[in-house]
Amino acid sequence: MVYGGMADESQHIRRAGCLLLSKLAQHCQPEVVEHHAQVLPLLLQCLDDGSADVREGAGFALERFVEEMGECDRPKPRAGTRMI
Repeated sequence: MVYGGMADESQHIRRAGCLLLSKLAQHCQPEVVEHHAQVLPLLLQCLDDGSADVREGAGFALERFVEEMGECDRPKPRAGTRMI
């Protein structure tokens, strides 16, 4: 449901999806970290949205998600990838 909202034609729904992900990251640890492979690409895509409100919501959610992951729980980069 959240993933579908992130691609909705309404900027209000897309922004709400981003904000919901930030709340999930804040209150549903460590379970939400298990979904990082689905969540992070959606948030990164929303950072390129045409709506400033959606971009702001995505930035806030991304910050919260990474912050809540904690140093020990951050996913390890795949072999052969470079960290920037």
